Amino acid sequence: MARLINAFDTFAPLSEPLHQKMNDFFKDYVIVGGMPEVVKTFVQTKSYKEALSVQRRIVQDYANDMAKYASGTDRIKTRECFESIPIQLAKDNKKFQYKVVKEGYNARYYESSLRWLEDSGLIIKVNRLSQIADPLEAYIELPVFKVYMGDTGLLISQFNEGVVRELLTGELGIYKGAIYESIMAQMLRAANKRGFYYEPTNNTEIDFIIYYEGLVTPIEVKSSIRTKSIAFDNFIKKHQSQKAFRISMKNIGKSEDGSITYLPYYLFEMLLNTERRILD
Repeated sequence: MARLINAFDTFAPLSEPLHQKMNDFFKDYVIVGGMPEVVKTFVQTKSYKEALSVQRRIVQDYANDMAKYASGTDRIKTRECFESIPIQLAKDNKKFQYKVVKEGYNARYYESSLRWLEDSGLIIKVNRLSQIADPLEAYIELPVFKVYMGDTGLLISQFNEGVVRELLTGELGIYKGAIYESIMAQMLRAANKRGFYYEPTNNTEIDFIIYYEGLVTPIEVKSSIRTKSIAFDNFIKKHQSQKAFRISMKNIGKSEDGSITYLPYYLFEMLLNTERRILD
């Protein structure tokens, strides 16, 4: 732990063996998630299969809760929204679309069901911003948002056996972006920090925009060590971002011009927890 803290404080790369080991631990966290019973099962058995069995039971328990506690007509609609999330996240455009839940239906029909899922902590909504300016909250596009699962382990447990097998071997396929973006959304929520996304054109997107140490800060999420992104670089130049983070499997470091800080996923929570509070 001391070596991690020292590397974080100095932004000096970790030794490659330690870095790879931490990436392996983080992959376990991605697949297992954070539900206490699932974590306990995995720690005791070292078996992804046993953890998956518990995850699927928990998902079924949540589905039963929807039938029991959601009001009236929302019971079926809430389950339909919940079950559509893996499909929503498999799309290139991960914006939540009601037609994916059921063709021909709209926000008015499903809005209360999504609110129930959000209030229960099962999902995390991330709204799009119409522009980048202070305060960010003034530019939220309320009808446009992504929906992530509140726990990646529960998300993965809803995939079929073939997809889960690919995940275990490191082949994330079409879900790779969704899984790592979900992890980021979870860590932001755990830090009581609201995240947004920005889509300046149909072909470019900034994964997360947050306030960090009082500054509007872009975050790019990469599912591998390949981290080059012209759109992200252009955003930083256009908006003269004083802070910018690229989160990936890559070791700690900075871009050549110093404008971007590279952090591995396993250090992002530390970044949030050590944020200098501007009102302190």
